[in-house]
Amino acid sequence: MICVLLGLSLMLVGIFGYAFQPPHHYVGSGRAIESICLFYSILALFLISEAICDIFGIPLVLEFPFGVLLLYVTICGLNFLRKFWSFRTERIKDCLLYGSIVYLMDRQFSCYHHPFALEVSMLVLATFLVAVLLYVLITYKRVRVFVAFDDYQLVSIVYMCTFLVGMYVGKVSKVVPYVLATLLNLYSLCVLVRKYIRPLI
Repeated sequence: MICVLLGLSLMLVGIFGYAFQPPHHYVGSGRAIESICLFYSILALFLISEAICDIFGIPLVLEFPFGVLLLYVTICGLNFLRKFWSFRTERIKDCLLYGSIVYLMDRQFSCYHHPFALEVSMLVLATFLVAVLLYVLITYKRVRVFVAFDDYQLVSIVYMCTFLVGMYVGKVSKVVPYVLATLLNLYSLCVLVRKYIRPLI
């Protein structure tokens, strides 16, 4: 029951966060990069804990704290977005449409347990992501230069991942949200490293 409530909360925060858009000519600061990296670090830790639980048959209580942390971080982000960004109701429909597609895709799987190879692959990938994200955060803090952040799709991806994790935690869907959240995590990491971190090193 608690997992269902946490999942629904994550889904709601993800929907509302996805609905925000920046005003024209808005330029973010480097703190946005730190916040996004923090979110993806927690997400990767969540994915690691989930994979460990599935592989070794551990109760899902191990991943619950990371789900709560994701909820806290994304709510803090919403508090910032509502002050400076505009709320677009049409984007709520977009998010719900994406969620419906993910749900229908997931229904095509005959078994709601991850194949063992998928669990191991997600564990290895998530562990790699945590290591690289920590490196990015440490490197970025050491350089301490002003960076103009304008990849706002990464903020939308944060809340789409929150929505997907909510679907997963709330047992709405199982396999597809898990894989998509991992791939979106990897994509965002590639953008951050290629565009913002590598030029500073």
